[in-house]
Formats: sequence, C-alpha cells, structure tokens
Amino acid sequence: MNYEEIQTEAKEIAEAVISEVDTYGGDAEELIHQAVDGNMYVIYYSRAWELVSSVRRYDQSLFTDAECSVSGMLDGSENLDQQMTIMAYEILRMAVTHEYEKFTLEAA
Repeated sequence: MNYEEIQTEAKEIAEAVISEVDTYGGDAEELIHQAVDGNMYVIYYSRAWELVSSVRRYDQSLFTDAECSVSGMLDGSENLDQQMTIMAYEILRMAVTHEYEKFTLEAA
C-alpha cells in the first residue's frame, strides 16, 4: 500500500458516507466510524502495518495526530499487532473525516 492508495481509500469512504447521509440521513461521524472500523486496512494485521508504515513515511503530521489521539486508548495489554490496528483505525478515521469535511465545504 502506498500513500496515494490511502488517500484514494479515504476519499471513496467519504463519498460513500456523503451518499448515505444524502439518501437516508444519519450521523456522518457514526457512518465514518462504521466504514472505517470494518475496513480491511484496519481489521487485518498485515494491512494495518502497511497503512501505518506508509503514513509514517509520507504524512508525519497525520501519523503524529493519530498517535496522540490513540495514546489514551491503549492500556498496555494490547500486543503490537493490536496496537497497529488501533493506529490504522485512527489514521483512516482522521483521513476520511478530513475528506468528508472537504467535500461538504466544497458543496456549500
């Protein structure tokens, strides 16, 4: 996985959330959570490692923001793979939220 693929994934999820909100209503934040929580880059350890490594390499700001955000979520009982899935979730959630906000601002 490269950084462009992460950006594409985030945009596609954001577009799906916008479509869902426009069609059926609902809470965008909850829909983003559901979409990201079930994403293959979050649920599979090897994919989570790929996502986290790629973002760490190409978007240090996003990596650091996610790292700060999850620091309070970890209690030390997680193994390294579990920590990567938590980081991957937060990175992707932040990226999707950013894309969602860009789309809604552009539409306004």
